[in-house]
Amino acid sequence: MVGCRGQPSETMNGGGKIALVLRRHALPIAVTVTLVAPLLIAVVVLRAEDWAPVFDFALIEQKVRDVGTAHTPLLGLPGRLGAPTEPASHPGPLGFFLLAPAYRLLGASGWALEASTALLNALAVAIAIAIAWRRRSLAVLALTGVGLALLMQGYGPSMLTEPWNPNLPVLWFATFLVAVWSVLCMDLAILPVVTVTASICAQSHIPYAPVCGALSALAVLVAAIAIVRAKDGTDQRKRHLRYLTVAIGLLPVLWLPPLIEELHGAPGNLTRLYRYFSDPAVRPIGLRQAFPFVFYRFNARYIVVDQWIAPAGFTQPYTMPTNPPATVASAVTLSIWALCAFGSLLLRNRLLWALHALVLAGIGVTALATARIIGYPLGHLLFWSFGIAMLLVVACAATIGCAIERLCSPSVRRRLASLGPALAVAAVVLATLRLASAATSVRPSVFAQTRQLRALARDTIAALEHNAGTATGRSGRYLVSWSDSLHAGAIGIGLGNELERVGFDVGYDERFAGVTGPLRTRDQKWATARIYFANGAWIAEGRRVPGAVQVSSIDQRTDAEKKEAEVLSGALTDALRSDGEQDLEWIRYDLPGAMAAHPGLHFFIVLAGSRVIEIGRPGAVFILPTDAVVTRTNAASGAAVAPIGP
Repeated sequence: MVGCRGQPSETMNGGGKIALVLRRHALPIAVTVTLVAPLLIAVVVLRAEDWAPVFDFALIEQKVRDVGTAHTPLLGLPGRLGAPTEPASHPGPLGFFLLAPAYRLLGASGWALEASTALLNALAVAIAIAIAWRRRSLAVLALTGVGLALLMQGYGPSMLTEPWNPNLPVLWFATFLVAVWSVLCMDLAILPVVTVTASICAQSHIPYAPVCGALSALAVLVAAIAIVRAKDGTDQRKRHLRYLTVAIGLLPVLWLPPLIEELHGAPGNLTRLYRYFSDPAVRPIGLRQAFPFVFYRFNARYIVVDQWIAPAGFTQPYTMPTNPPATVASAVTLSIWALCAFGSLLLRNRLLWALHALVLAGIGVTALATARIIGYPLGHLLFWSFGIAMLLVVACAATIGCAIERLCSPSVRRRLASLGPALAVAAVVLATLRLASAATSVRPSVFAQTRQLRALARDTIAALEHNAGTATGRSGRYLVSWSDSLHAGAIGIGLGNELERVGFDVGYDERFAGVTGPLRTRDQKWATARIYFANGAWIAEGRRVPGAVQVSSIDQRTDAEKKEAEVLSGALTDALRSDGEQDLEWIRYDLPGAMAAHPGLHFFIVLAGSRVIEIGRPGAVFILPTDAVVTRTNAASGAAVAPIGP
């Protein structure tokens, strides 16, 4: 029963209370369900793919599988952060901890890892909507929903179901921005959410650390000012102090694993990160070079219209428009925002003030963080910046809407009070339908590699169980190594993960410790047999090894792709010859390495090499004696060349 004032009566049962809560919060629940529906569709579609993770995806699955064991990870994934032989890792393991429960409940498979990633992103969306609903404003709720829908459309269903550590925090960063805005609106109860979301982002991928750190400091500063202004002894001051204390107290709890590693490391990972960024081998790019990477992200046409036409454009930053029309669009976008920011002062709306203050801080932090990038600003280092760009678009829309409302007569204002949010909700639905349409045809990234790995792993597992070559079934200990002419060991790492998942005792050759980490690194004395992946020209070299038994091979290329790869490889060979290269067979054994050694190659030659890598090459798996060595012979000189493989 319900009391006369609409409050639950003392006799209301549990089911009635739940029903009342659902009625009161029906709209935010509906918005949340609408937003996450495309993620669920993508998960269902991906179920048919039987995904086999490669490279970083495989390493992440291993870390997630370690959660709760004696080898629970204390750090994030190893990164390109220092010397290749002993790189620093991303700061912490929170992402692995959050993925682990759903991963295990759903069967601990490659698909389970994708599904747990989607569920984690759905949780981020739900929290962001819940924070927005604390304003009890239909307009705030609708605009938050629109911003999230357009952001998800830009990232695309594939990215939002992939567990890669740069991808994992993108929606959590959006939730972090909503939480910081809420604190700037003097909702200090959200301070602990700021701490948690900032920690998830910063631990998963190091580029988030300075951005989240700076904006979190802004939130703490606002909280400190609110505490100082509150009268001593008042309940308000006590509440503010309690929220700030909880937020700060969560930091050592959330960062305990990396702190433990820091105390036991020699040196610890945090020390290695500090040394890498404080004394880099290459100078950061600086503000001048950072400017175009920042400027072109604040382009309303690109992040709204272009993503509606072709979703998932944020994952392809190299195709971001930098032509004159795009320059004009970015300039217009930033100019409109500046006018809206000034207009918010005239409108005397504190919610808008807080929103524009956060956008201003975000633009500044984006510029400074981008300027500190070491090396080329690869797209995944700036995935987070689209969240700030979308915040700018939402801030402009909110300000323009508020200004129109102020200029209208009371009667028109009453009509707009329901019409404006209704239009925003309609935009949420339309953007979500567009994303849902894309989700029906979603495929994992690096699809050709994962498909090749799946076939090779299936045959390899069968061969091990039948004691092929020097294999001894599930009682054996297998050292995984590879000679990869295209993908830097991506499929070899994935092969080790596939074998480990089904119960084989496997380790990676110690020469790959800088990539695979020390936990799964073994020397040849430990192993009873070696499992060796090869592709391209390395397959023939593997067959020459005494005692080698080939247990699997696959060539997924169509006849047209084979002809295309042959033509492009000929162009690459001619380009290397023109550039003075003597070893013209190099591209058959290590195409990325050969191209990297000739940085002056024409842009179209670089594109040709990228296309050859995309097409792929035949792959094979061998079972070798533990002391086997695979080498190649330079066709030009007949001299032995150091192997990439075992």
